[in-house]
Amino acid sequence: MAVFEYKGFNLRGKNIKGVVDAENIRTARAKLKKDGIIAVDLVSGEDIAAKPQASSELNISDFLKRITIQDISIFTRQLGTLLNSGLPLLESITAIIEQQDNLKFKKILTQAKEKLNEGMTLADSLKSVSEVFNPLYVNMISAGEAGGVLEVVLMRLAEYLDGQVKLKNKLISTMVYPAIMILLSIGVISFLMINVIPKVALIFSDIGKALPIYTRVLIFTSNIASNYWYLFIAAGVFSWYVFRRYAATPAGKERLDIFALSIPAIGKIIRLRAIARFSRTLATLLKSGIPVLQSMDIVKHIVNNSVLEKAIDKAMERISEGSTIAEPLKASGVFTPMVIKMISAGEHSGELEGMLEKIADITENEIDTYITTLTSLLEPLIILVLAGMVLFIILSVLMPIFQINQIVK
Repeated sequence: MAVFEYKGFNLRGKNIKGVVDAENIRTARAKLKKDGIIAVDLVSGEDIAAKPQASSELNISDFLKRITIQDISIFTRQLGTLLNSGLPLLESITAIIEQQDNLKFKKILTQAKEKLNEGMTLADSLKSVSEVFNPLYVNMISAGEAGGVLEVVLMRLAEYLDGQVKLKNKLISTMVYPAIMILLSIGVISFLMINVIPKVALIFSDIGKALPIYTRVLIFTSNIASNYWYLFIAAGVFSWYVFRRYAATPAGKERLDIFALSIPAIGKIIRLRAIARFSRTLATLLKSGIPVLQSMDIVKHIVNNSVLEKAIDKAMERISEGSTIAEPLKASGVFTPMVIKMISAGEHSGELEGMLEKIADITENEIDTYITTLTSLLEPLIILVLAGMVLFIILSVLMPIFQINQIVK
């Protein structure tokens, strides 16, 4: 069977598009007609893949309907539930495809189903059709299939993905208010500097007396901001482009990661989040029956920090020589003493997976508490900075006005 992408309309005349699997175009049209859909445009998956522009074309619809971690988590939980109820794999995937609203994800799952029909494993079929299924996901599926516990692994994966989504959402929601405050502050100051101060400066130009130094600084800054604002935007865009290019290089990424870890407050959050991800992922992989070295190699690519990647690399070398996990991680100096002690205790007691999950729970709670505290301190600090800047502007404007009054008197 092949995959066909169609565009057409239903019996009510409403435009509709999607994917359908059938043996040929004629069968696909008949299948759509049976479902009450008149196909106007029907293209096979092979023809779509043959067009180089199809895969590189990006539009607003594709962006809005991108495949999120939440989509993958829902698919994983649904598949695990269906398999656990005794439904065969192909029928389970078919049922999920039929109720999938995201057309992009639906197309990927349909292609994966075709690979399954050809005799491939679920892990290989998902890996071959899309990059949205990362090495962690594919390796865990592969381990579940090899051990005959696919439904158990799928439920563990779903819990892991849900945890990642919750942590990310918690971080975003905590930082929303400070971000809004900063943007509003920048907006207010920019408005005053570009629209208000130049008009006040025209009044002061006729005084005929030297203005206070802080008023002259304010007017000078305002003139630059109002006359050369486009240069600031261009410089910002250029700087961002150079930064992205530099960050894409291995040396640049390593230096930026080292710098990020050394930033007060922010560096601690980055380190704690990487440790939480390392612990949670390693626990999930080990519970799924994946060997330690293979699990460490997978974890290395998802911590998203080159400093931690190097530490894990060195740990893998020591582990392959017969060392425990705790010893090389302690030597790296990246992981906290508490984490090292808990990992060591887990190795000695034979409960490493459970201890890693406890580490992840404790670290995530610590991140939550630290960010909440930081935010509570950041809010009044932003208000004080904004108040100070506004006070400076007000004094810079009022003092010359007082001088004018003295001259008039």
